[in-house]
Amino acid sequence: MESTNTEQSREQNQENILLNFFCFRNILETAIRYWYVAVFCAILGTTISFVSTKWLIAPVYSSRATVFSWREGGFVKNDDGNERLKSTEGLRQLQMAQMLINDYRQLLESERVRDELRDKVNEEFLKKYPQYKGNAKKLWYSINIETQRETRVMTIVAQARTPELAAFVAQQTAEIFKAQLYEVLKMDNVQIIDKAKTPTTPSNKSLKRNLPIGFIIGLFIGISLALLIGFIDQTIKNPEQAKRYLDVPVMGVIPKSKMPESRSKLIREMLDNAKSQELIEAYRLLRTNLQYLVSSRKTPGGKIFMFTSSIPHEGKSSSIALVSLLTARAGKKVLLIDADMHKPVQSRIFNLRNGVGFVSVLTGDKTVEEAVQHVEDCLDVMPCGPIPPNPSELLMSERMPQLLEELRQKYDFVFIDITPALFLSDPLIVKPMVDGVLFMVACSQTKIGMIQRTLRQLQQVSKTPIGLVVNQFDRGEVGNRYGYYGYYRYHSYYRYYRDYSNEENGDGKAGEAKKDDASKKA
Repeated sequence: MESTNTEQSREQNQENILLNFFCFRNILETAIRYWYVAVFCAILGTTISFVSTKWLIAPVYSSRATVFSWREGGFVKNDDGNERLKSTEGLRQLQMAQMLINDYRQLLESERVRDELRDKVNEEFLKKYPQYKGNAKKLWYSINIETQRETRVMTIVAQARTPELAAFVAQQTAEIFKAQLYEVLKMDNVQIIDKAKTPTTPSNKSLKRNLPIGFIIGLFIGISLALLIGFIDQTIKNPEQAKRYLDVPVMGVIPKSKMPESRSKLIREMLDNAKSQELIEAYRLLRTNLQYLVSSRKTPGGKIFMFTSSIPHEGKSSSIALVSLLTARAGKKVLLIDADMHKPVQSRIFNLRNGVGFVSVLTGDKTVEEAVQHVEDCLDVMPCGPIPPNPSELLMSERMPQLLEELRQKYDFVFIDITPALFLSDPLIVKPMVDGVLFMVACSQTKIGMIQRTLRQLQQVSKTPIGLVVNQFDRGEVGNRYGYYGYYRYHSYYRYYRDYSNEENGDGKAGEAKKDDASKKA
């Protein structure tokens, strides 16, 4: 029983390892998405086959000579005086002939036959066709032996660069074989039933045969390339894939920003930059959707949200900073905690002192009031503070839930920036203490299997709801393909509203025109 359980657990672990690296449905969908690669390769293979057949491939002519073998004896006379073969003797001769076929093949392929054939080519053939003398390419030939099962028929196939040489080689090989068989085995039981004929067209320049072969080879290469792309690129490309593969509601979709996000520059300046308004609108929508993530929770006081991801550099720190600023500017009292005790960045984003912070409060060295730094109206930030050697132990201490309950009573929203959850246990420890988790997924960055593994780890800890935030979604590359272009047309409405406001205030071109008209009238 124990061995059975061990084998089942081992198979389950192997299956989990495969799922962590391969998402087979995504591989197939990605390959289908690149169908044009297969079509292009098929057309290219057909084109190459056509060009090669017409101009590149050297012509090869093929000629055939057929021989038949039998055994003497076993004949009886009919009433009319003609001989016929006994049925039992005929069956035995057929079996014996089939056994001798391998011997005949070895004799045909022996150096004895090949040397004699070479001499005949150099003497008889060149004497008859002297124009080929000294041309090694024209004198190339090859021999192949074909046999059919349950028969005593052998076909000698000769290929050469010229039709005359192909026919000469096939016929001479059959005659040499017949003579050598009698000389070596003392058997005269081979008859040439089909003499070699001079071919009229090359055997390797048939478009009816080569074009389908080129098409099939090109199509196979194209499908293989598409599947290879699918194996390499097993990442989330759009929100629809995130919903399908991760089975977690999508709370926000952040478009790919053309504006560089520099940590040395205050992220607050992005809120006032006209070029980043489309990005800010996406974060406003995310801020609005936060209430739907925890709408069923009846916890008194403020709401606590944790931002995490699978691996670093998926945009969680900058996203939580922007959401905190936007929520604060909506009139809510917000606290942002930098709980990433491995690589804290919030102090650099907001240009704050990092000597005292979250770690100082957990260790009891400082109070909340001493660790919190006021950034602007309704927004406070608690930096990480000194990086400890034991982050997990600090998060598991009794002080952690007490601190969160204390902050819940003081703030409307508490946002926690914490480490990625794939290889670190910090998010797993904090998850049961918060009201909701925002899980960042950067498009075309993290493999689906790794994201699924991270979400399974988080879901096994507690039933705290998890919402996805799809970051760096490039609608220019895949938006039209997946139907998300219309979703992002709201930024056109924003530009219209901005131009309309400028016109009303006299700041736009229309306003300037109105000012000019007014001045002329005056």
